[in-house]
Amino acid sequence: MTHQVSVIGHSMAPKLEYPSAFTIPCTIGSADFTKALCDLGASINLMPYSVFKTLGIGQPRPTSMRLQMEDRTMKRPLGITDDVLVRVDKFILPEDFVILDCEVNYEVPNILGRPFLATGKAFVDVEAGEVTFRVGDENVVFYICKSMRQPNSNKECSFVDLVTEVIVEDTSVVINVEDPLEVVLLNYDVDEREGLVEYVNALQGMGSYTYEPLKHSLNLENRKTPPAKPSIEEPPTLELKPLLSHLGYEFLGPCSTLHVILSTCLTNMQVESTLAVLKWRKKEIG
Repeated sequence: MTHQVSVIGHSMAPKLEYPSAFTIPCTIGSADFTKALCDLGASINLMPYSVFKTLGIGQPRPTSMRLQMEDRTMKRPLGITDDVLVRVDKFILPEDFVILDCEVNYEVPNILGRPFLATGKAFVDVEAGEVTFRVGDENVVFYICKSMRQPNSNKECSFVDLVTEVIVEDTSVVINVEDPLEVVLLNYDVDEREGLVEYVNALQGMGSYTYEPLKHSLNLENRKTPPAKPSIEEPPTLELKPLLSHLGYEFLGPCSTLHVILSTCLTNMQVESTLAVLKWRKKEIG
């Protein structure tokens, strides 16, 4: 009995942690991802729809695939996009991604499954904590144990309590907003909100405001500059410029005032008839 235990003890290898999932940096399109989850248990490459829309890499083709989520619910992907170029260090690998409308984990947004690892001929060395990608005679090595030791969540919260004017000015320059409503919200000053609800309710006619809107009188009767009289009552003196040969001036008012321009091709009778109509409609003309 002692001999058997001794044999078993000598032949047992030390237990090592199996890295079924690890993260690597990669580039998809024009976007750099510091962490992309390589999951040996995933049979597909998965990309959230919001990330796909941001990258702008074409339209996904339809699929009848169904995905079982962690909570055992079934979801249907929006489609599959083919031959997306994924850059890992110096290698560029074409991959197919399943597009799913789901919540985004902004720390690790994309999942690279076994198809990606097979394309890159990935070799995982559990003991050394390394994963090697091979294309032809070249290879790239990533040390996966360092990323596995990082905590999944950060329980500390940091915030900025003071924003200087310089930062505010720089932020207003960087942000390029086209939506008018978003412009108002971004430039909204909390100190100016007093009475804002009153104004909105008054404009909407909701009747819930507590006071009548102020009505300012223009006091037109006692203004310093008297109102101008209509040109019919007090015709202005204007400088008449020379006209083309086929045009000429005629006047509706006394002393060559209230001029109109008529064609010189008209006969005297046509001119008199036209002037009679214009004089009759002089008030409407202004």
